[in-house]
Amino acid sequence: MTNNQDLMLRIRRMTKVFFPGTSNEKIALNRLNLDLKEGEFVTILGANGSGKSTLFNAICGTIELDDGIVILDNDDISWAKEHKRALHISRIYQDPQLGTAPNLTIAENLALAYTRKASPSLFPLNKKDHRFFREQLSMLEMDLELRMNTKIGLLSGGQRQAVSLVMEIISQPKLLLLDEHTAALDPQTSARILEVTNKFVRSAGVTTMMITHNVQDALTNGDRTIVFSEGKIIHDYYGSERDKLDPNDLQRLYG
Repeated sequence: MTNNQDLMLRIRRMTKVFFPGTSNEKIALNRLNLDLKEGEFVTILGANGSGKSTLFNAICGTIELDDGIVILDNDDISWAKEHKRALHISRIYQDPQLGTAPNLTIAENLALAYTRKASPSLFPLNKKDHRFFREQLSMLEMDLELRMNTKIGLLSGGQRQAVSLVMEIISQPKLLLLDEHTAALDPQTSARILEVTNKFVRSAGVTTMMITHNVQDALTNGDRTIVFSEGKIIHDYYGSERDKLDPNDLQRLYG
């Protein structure tokens, strides 16, 4: 049995109902329970409307829960404001344009992420900072011409998503949420970003949750795969059981 001290995230009775008492009532999260160990990388599958993004919104504080608690690293954040949670929770969205400042350079975007915990303002960049940022970008190994003074808005979708990943990792979050972060990319770029994702997540040891609609990606990335349906987790696979899963069988569970 896992000790609570070993858990990075604990969710209990998480409940969210949209338009309650109306003909449009929708139970998005149905008394959901979920535990994540420190450093665990979990992939999440589920049909549209099954509750995946609502789960992320609830964890980030974007929406207010009807019931339930969220405990991050033994701190109860159930009623913490969104900006307070953002100090410890990073999120990368499907749209490569979200999460970065297009009119700032790569270096300036990285600096904003790097100083997220230390200061709300951007400090002057020095040579040491530039060296550190270059080292982080070099880990991408994407054969891209990423100059530190290049504006983020000039990058391709794949480049921008790669830099977003570096930004979130260097901010040293306790929890990283990947919200279909490769869905808007072409297959080749998506595969490369997933390689980078695994490399950075493993090297940083950050607890990670990744939403995807690609069954193969869900089974070949991370340590554990959970399947959502109607606001509940209906399957939770890991270890040898996960390794033996047939992607086609898994697709039929929610497709």
